[in-house]
Amino acid sequence: MRFLRDVSPFLTTVVAYQAAGFCPASGHLVQPLFAHVMALAERNFSHGIKSLEIVQAYCLLLHWQPLAKSSSKDRQWSWLTMALYVPLSCSVPRN
Repeated sequence: MRFLRDVSPFLTTVVAYQAAGFCPASGHLVQPLFAHVMALAERNFSHGIKSLEIVQAYCLLLHWQPLAKSSSKDRQWSWLTMALYVPLSCSVPRN
């Protein structure tokens, strides 16, 4: 886990956020971890940080995020956009 944390704090935080949602003993960590996920996502975007791990984190958020109560709070489309934008902007080979 140390390697993952050093390489991608965003992916590590997303994994911890997802795990806390499934573990009743860690339920109290869900909101603080989500706030940290959002702060790291903003940092990645504003600083132009791009990597495969960031794409993986967005895919995890997209797949495991519960549905929002209203469309104005739904972030799934923005996470899908970022999951597609990052590899395209890095010129990741398409085949």
